[in-house]
Amino acid sequence: MKLMGRLDRLAHRRALKYWTQVGRDAAALDPETLGQLGDTARGLRGALDQAIAAAERSRGPASGQLAPAAADDWSWRPAAWEAAQPGAMLVAPETGTPLGTTLKLFHDCTDPTFSARQELSPPRPPKIALECFQFDGSFLSLVMDLPDHGLTDLKRHHIIEVRMCARRERPIEMLARLNVRHGPNTEQIVHEMAPIPEAEDTWGLAFDMAYAGIDQARISGAWIDLIFDSPAMNRIVIQDLLVTRRVRSEV
Repeated sequence: MKLMGRLDRLAHRRALKYWTQVGRDAAALDPETLGQLGDTARGLRGALDQAIAAAERSRGPASGQLAPAAADDWSWRPAAWEAAQPGAMLVAPETGTPLGTTLKLFHDCTDPTFSARQELSPPRPPKIALECFQFDGSFLSLVMDLPDHGLTDLKRHHIIEVRMCARRERPIEMLARLNVRHGPNTEQIVHEMAPIPEAEDTWGLAFDMAYAGIDQARISGAWIDLIFDSPAMNRIVIQDLLVTRRVRSEV
């Protein structure tokens, strides 16, 4: 893909001028027109957010972010920890509600009295904050689909690792579950997040695919559930999250 030429730059300036004018005149527009413009703007914002996230990834981890190890053959940071996400603020949500574009929030409450939101403080990377008050359920989880390129050539000799930087007001059990769909079946592996001694406020775990009963040739999807057990009266701020893959060292 070529960089912007003269005509592209001219089109960019015209588009910027147009949307700046739309913002200024929004109060005077009729609801139908404003609704149509809003739909168009949301589509543009989604494409722009993807481009911004790709540009940030190309620069490598920001200061304070987790970094892949030299042995990793693949790494992925969900977009919620890279760029601003539309719809990334929930108050008393129903289970299964999207939190931005790459996360979904699940719980087993009958009366949810908690919030989940993306916190932005440029130029620092975004964070995800969970604030729980009375909690009549047993768990709260964030679910993220692994991208297809992370599943390419996934074999039993691979190890998938999850690392997370987080701060909590009080100790809480945190787990992660890897779900791998292969053919008509779904394999599930659950581990508790364990503190990493050399890194403050950092936890991690590893899923060894050698112990997963998967049909390597029929893998069609995978997702990770980040589970917080009994989160009542707690504030949890997830500052960063990184998923990596490496080939197991043979003994």
